Parts: sequence; C-alpha cells; structure tokens
Amino acid sequence: MFILKNSLLLIFVMLLSTVSQAQDVIQNIENANIVVKSGNDFSSKEQAQDTVDISKPAILNVINNLKKAKIIVNGNVYDQNRLFNLELEPGSHFLEVKVKKDIVYSKIIELKSGQTLSVDTSYKVGGVAKSVQKKAVKTIKKRRGTTAFGFQLQSVSGISIKKYVGPLGIQVTGFSSSSSYDDYTSSEYTDDSDYGLNCRIIFNLKEKLLFGNSLARYYVGVGYGVDTYDNNEWSYSFDEEYYNTYKEVAQIFMGVEFDLPVGSYSFGFEYRIKDITRDVYSLTTYNWDSYSYDSTYERDVTSQEQGILLNFGYHFYF
Repeated sequence: MFILKNSLLLIFVMLLSTVSQAQDVIQNIENANIVVKSGNDFSSKEQAQDTVDISKPAILNVINNLKKAKIIVNGNVYDQNRLFNLELEPGSHFLEVKVKKDIVYSKIIELKSGQTLSVDTSYKVGGVAKSVQKKAVKTIKKRRGTTAFGFQLQSVSGISIKKYVGPLGIQVTGFSSSSSYDDYTSSEYTDDSDYGLNCRIIFNLKEKLLFGNSLARYYVGVGYGVDTYDNNEWSYSFDEEYYNTYKEVAQIFMGVEFDLPVGSYSFGFEYRIKDITRDVYSLTTYNWDSYSYDSTYERDVTSQEQGILLNFGYHFYF
C-alpha cells in the first residue's frame, strides 16, 4: 500500500512539471508572435511614411493693365492691378478683376500642388462672357472720356474737336490764316483770309475690345466743308491769273479708331465730291501798227472733282 501511494504521488508531481513546462512554451510562442507582429507593424509604418505625398502650396500671379483695377481671389480683395507670389491651397479658386463696381474679368481656376500659375487678365478679357465684355467696354469708355482734341487729315484738314453722346458724335475740323498780294489791281482782293471748316456726323457701328484692353470703334458718317484760300497762280500762257479759290466738299466716310497707351488713332477713307470756284484775272493785248493796249476782265471758273481720299486722325480724349 505504501509503495502504491508513493508511486501515485510521483506521477502527480511529474504531471505538474510537464504542465508548467508546457505553459512556459506557450507563453514563449505568444511572445514571439507579438514580437513578429509588432515588427511587421513598425515596418508598415515606415513604408507608409515613405509613400505619403505631403501637399505643397500653389503660387498664383495675376496682372492687369487697368490702373484702377482690383484683384479678388476667393472674395479677398487686393487693391492693386498686379498680384505676385500669392500662396494658395491646391484646388479650385475664384478669380475676379474689378474696376470700381464693374467686373472686367471672372474665372474659376484650378491649382495643383506645387504649381505656379500666371494669369494675364489684360489679354483674356475678350474670352469672358458678353455681359462682362459690355461692362469692360463701358468702363474703358468712361475712363477715356467722350470729348477729344487733336488734328485730322482729310478733304478739309486742320485742328479737330470731337464730342460723343452715346454712339453718335460730331466732329468739327478747321484752320484759319491770312494772306495778301500787292499785285492785285483791286483792293477787294487784298488781305483775304484763308480758312477751312468741315463738320462731320459720326456714328459708331461697333465697339470691340482688342489685345491689351484697347477699345476699337468702327464708324461711318457724312460731312460737309468749305475751304477757301488766296492763291496767285498763272496759266501756262501767262495770260490768266487765278486767285480766291473756294471749295465746297461733301463726303461720306468710314474707318476705325483705336486707343493706344498715348492718344487715340483713326484710319479710314472718304468718298468726296468737291466743287471748286476760282476768280480769273485775264489779260489781253491788242496791237495796231505801233500802238498797243491791254484789256483786262474778271470772271469765275467752276469745276468739280470726285474721288477717294485716305483719312488719318490723332486725338486725346478727356
């Protein structure tokens, strides 16, 4: 009985030792799994850090040649017509350019990470909506003014003044000078004034924005003028002298006028009908044997000229 009891006790102790070793083995395996798993996680994190794309801000530059323009980006107003190195987040942004209350440019722009975008709104106004173009035309016209002073080369050339009311304008061109000829036999032909005066009615057919926000005006019109001057000219046979030339000129015309940084230039052509009246002083010599005498008389000579003539003008608006 004693031997049987000791044998059972020994078997129980051996079982306890085996279970304890087994638990140690299981614990070691679990620890090993944790280490392996943790190692994999650390490796994944390092890889993730290597592959993440950190977004960089985009750079926006905006320019416009209207001195009083204001640049607006996403509702933020920049009181200047040129904007450089503005940092923005990648994505969509709303760009506007205003002159006072008038919008002259409007567009949604897309920016990418690290991108530098330059927008020249001066040359892209023509690509916006018609309503925006109309506002831009109105703004430029208001800035330019409706009264002009300069000179005009045409049938009756001279100093020019123009005034517009809407699309309709009136232009007056003229000059004045004086001349005298001592060889005239009558005092009424001495110290005559030379002058020219021409009046035009102008109608602007269309106004269009060109590159650089220049405004072009396509126009047509009618005009009438007079041109008078003293000219002392002899005929080829030297028996007639011409003076007191008086011209009446009727014209129809068309052309284009456009703004440059300094002044406004116009080019066109006219079809004119010119009626000319000149006084003629005639000299006739009669001979009888050894006697001779001169007979003189005066008369008016009229003529008409027609044709096409190029026009050129230069004006300052205010």
